[in-house]
Amino acid sequence: MIVGAPADKKLRAELEKIASLDRQIYLQLKRIEDSEVQLYFNVSDIVIIHQDVNTVMSGVLMLALSFGKPVIAPEYPNNMEVIDENCGISHDPVDKNGLYRAIQVARD
Repeated sequence: MIVGAPADKKLRAELEKIASLDRQIYLQLKRIEDSEVQLYFNVSDIVIIHQDVNTVMSGVLMLALSFGKPVIAPEYPNNMEVIDENCGISHDPVDKNGLYRAIQVARD
């Protein structure tokens, strides 16, 4: 399940293409209403945070942790103040395979 509104049109198109090839991938590529947020967090196993380096602190990160969900997030300084081995996995946002490897670690 991939939830949220991608700001990047290229990313949106890529996600839609991948999902069209795999019926197990559920896309909800839109802004989620506040009243629906808990539904998605409650059914998730892990939350992947996609954020820009200029984001001071991800509200999604803090919300995921408040729901007791482990996270995968980029190694930005503010994230690293919150993420440790008990609540998530960080990845190098510059490494094009970093997120993939973090997901593999989470799966194991």
